Amino acid sequence: MQKRDYGPFPIGNFEPPALPYEEARVPPPLCEPVLTGPVQPQSHPSGFAFILFVLGLSVWLNNAWLLVTLVPAVGVIAMIVIPREERFLNRNFPDQYSSYRAAVRRWF
Repeated sequence: MQKRDYGPFPIGNFEPPALPYEEARVPPPLCEPVLTGPVQPQSHPSGFAFILFVLGLSVWLNNAWLLVTLVPAVGVIAMIVIPREERFLNRNFPDQYSSYRAAVRRWF
């Protein structure tokens, strides 16, 4: 085995162990939607978290321009990201998603 150059920190002949394909830690494909946990009360928790993050950051930095940039970002999320996500969920999980959508709020 030849020595490899790992940048400024040479570590000799260390070679990370390789896992065979069968043992690789690959998550299984999505088989069913997640309906419990912290995402349960919100239909689109990542969009809501993004809005709260930018609001908090703008207050913390005392920067009104962050609020100005939030307006088009929310528009993109509401008009592009969420409809794509909902089409995907309707196509792949029609029964579960329709009952989930009826049980939770869309935004707030």
